Order: sequence, then C-alpha cells, then structure tokens
Amino acid sequence: MVLPEKNPVGGGGRFAKEANNFFGVQAPSDTPDDLVVFSKKANEITGKPAKLWKYDSFKSSAEDAFKRRPYLRGATDPAEFARRLQVIGKFGIIMDTGKPTPGYQRQMVQTIKSVKNYLDTGH
Repeated sequence: MVLPEKNPVGGGGRFAKEANNFFGVQAPSDTPDDLVVFSKKANEITGKPAKLWKYDSFKSSAEDAFKRRPYLRGATDPAEFARRLQVIGKFGIIMDTGKPTPGYQRQMVQTIKSVKNYLDTGH
C-alpha cells in the first residue's frame, strides 16, 4: 500500500498535530528532547512524562508504527487489524477498567476504509 505524506482523514490529537505521531509511538527516555513531544501524563514506571517520536509526515509515522508492531503484519482485513489492536490490550481499552472500549473496532474499521477510499481515488 502506498501511504500519503499527509493524514488523509484529517483530525488527530495533540501528538498528531505537534509531531505527526498518529499512532502513539513512544521513544526511549534517553531520546534527545528535540526529537520528541512530551505526554501530559506521567509514565507509570518512571513517573516522568512519556516521550513520543516526532515525524516529518503521516507516511513516516505510519511506516515506523507498523515496523514497531509485528503483531499487525499480515492483517489485511480491516476488521482483523482492529481486532488485533484491541486484543493486545493497548488500543481501544478503557484505562480505568482494562475492558474493551465499546465500538472501538467498528470505528477503526471505518477509519481504515476512509483512508483506503482516499488512497484508491488518488487524492
């Protein structure tokens, strides 16, 4: 799949806006500050704000995110992709309870289909 340089569906939170980090990829604590954006929440282990990588583009963020998440390799169906994300317990999880967020997989499938449609139409 060819990935676009810019986020094809718009939106995104602070990490996406400040660092093109659309996938929450964290950086090691010793990473120089000019290469990262800081989380507002403290890391549970270190007590310091988490560092998330800064990227030049949506494309570089997506490529790095998939490289770092081998459990996503081979997931070609959007529903399977969303299921894998949630099953590992890091995505689509209510932090207070550890339970799955209702509707997460459905929303992820819709987002994937939106990106695919965007790419398929050549925008």
